[in-house]
Amino acid sequence: MKKRLFAVALTALIPAIGMLAYNEFWYRQQRDAEVRLQMLQTSRQVASEIDRILEGTRSVLIASSVIPSVAEVEAQACHDALNEIAVQVPSIGNIAVADVNGKIVCDSLSNPLGSDISDRDFFKEAIKNNTFAIGGFTKGRRSGIEVLPVARSLWHKGVLKGVILTGIKLQWLQERIQERGTPKSGIVAIVDRQGTILVRTPTQPGIVGSKMGDAYMYLLDAKAPGTREVMSRDGLVRIVGYQPPTDETPLYISAGIAKDTVFEGINRATWTAIMLIAIGGIASAFAAVFVGNRFILRPIQKVVSVLERWAGGDITARTGMHGRQGEVGQVGASVDNLLDELNRRRLRAEDAEGARGFLTRELSHRVKNTLSVVQAIARQTFGRIVPPEALETYSLRVRALAGAYDTLLAEDWESGDIHDVVARAISPHHDANDDHFKVEGPDISLPPQAVIALTLVIHELATNAAKYGALSNFAGYVSITWSNDDNGISLEWREHDGPAVSIPEKEGFGTKVITRAFPPEYQPDVKFDYRPEGLHFTLRFKPVCPEKHEAVSDDATA
Repeated sequence: MKKRLFAVALTALIPAIGMLAYNEFWYRQQRDAEVRLQMLQTSRQVASEIDRILEGTRSVLIASSVIPSVAEVEAQACHDALNEIAVQVPSIGNIAVADVNGKIVCDSLSNPLGSDISDRDFFKEAIKNNTFAIGGFTKGRRSGIEVLPVARSLWHKGVLKGVILTGIKLQWLQERIQERGTPKSGIVAIVDRQGTILVRTPTQPGIVGSKMGDAYMYLLDAKAPGTREVMSRDGLVRIVGYQPPTDETPLYISAGIAKDTVFEGINRATWTAIMLIAIGGIASAFAAVFVGNRFILRPIQKVVSVLERWAGGDITARTGMHGRQGEVGQVGASVDNLLDELNRRRLRAEDAEGARGFLTRELSHRVKNTLSVVQAIARQTFGRIVPPEALETYSLRVRALAGAYDTLLAEDWESGDIHDVVARAISPHHDANDDHFKVEGPDISLPPQAVIALTLVIHELATNAAKYGALSNFAGYVSITWSNDDNGISLEWREHDGPAVSIPEKEGFGTKVITRAFPPEYQPDVKFDYRPEGLHFTLRFKPVCPEKHEAVSDDATA
């Protein structure tokens, strides 16, 4: 019962658990999609910011290239002009002019001239494609400053003079991106086409100038912006939105946020809900135990205890419960009423049984007295004209008949062998000196009810045979045979050499006794065959114990 109460209490929590699971799945899906869109927009905004910075740098180079002293590469005047511009643009460190061979011929700083940059990719691209070129991570050979090179071919009067170039300070770019702010556990990264990290916020020592992970290098060749989950160097799984390099902006830009941070609120709400459900489950279990014990289990145990005491012989046992104690109280009150009624019926049955026993004993006494009177009359009437031996045989048969009545009226008949049952039933009509009965069959032990029933059947058959059948003359005789197999016990009564037999016009009392002697649980099958040469009676029944049959029936009903 406690398990059932627990099950009922926990069943009440199923809707809450189902709702929690659904919300957990739905909100996480929604939050994931929302964060991916947010990171994609953030990376797009950073890319837009980088485009503006590059466009501003391009404008500086264009403006510088039209200055006559720069275009004509007049050393001192070129230096003065470029220095004046560089001082006013904090994002760049140096503006320089290289000839077509890659030799520095002018710069905004007072560096020694003649440095060779012909091996730089951005220089080659600017010369070859006559376009605006953006390089990769570069560290100044003289200054040691980390920059992102930007170059543009320099023309004067239709003649290619060389390349004008500058470098965006990565430290300045780092600070500019960092000023935008990043969320908790968020990062922004800018990587060149070779996979070298230019900017990373928040910064970490040694990360700028290092290569991005090999597992993510394929993103440099992505065809379109997108999102994905990545494992960062700090060991956190992040949802990242990225912008792949393009011809106009050959830089990879990504913005990401730690997954734990994204779902921090949802996780907190989930654990809160789980705790509340757990508290609810504990409260429900406590209520099930307390309420169940107080209002269900204890009353039921009381009812069961009363029934067990009553079954054990304590007929005074009662629950003392009433309808005001709820449904279980009504059950207890009904049980008390039932026990009272059973007690009244028991008393009536005892009275009836006593009366029946008295009548049975009186009947037995009167039958014995009658037989004794018959025996005395026979002695007085035939004592002088009948041989003593015949009179003694007659007396023995009368006493056997009285003994048969004792068997029929006995209340404590125990199980017995079928030989004994048949012999005792036919004893009033049989003695050792005649051959009126031929009995044959195996030893079979019969239960009490079968003993009484078979005694009644044999007694009635023998009585009818003595009145109308084979035992009514000196020549007739009866054969009684029986057998036992899987289908039960079969018994045959055959009468021989008696008067001619005819089918009776109506069923007599003796026939009713024979057909109804065995209880239904023995599955009796009775057949009368009134043949001219004598009655042929067959009986088949199952030798089951009634107590076992009743137990099986009770179990099946339960």
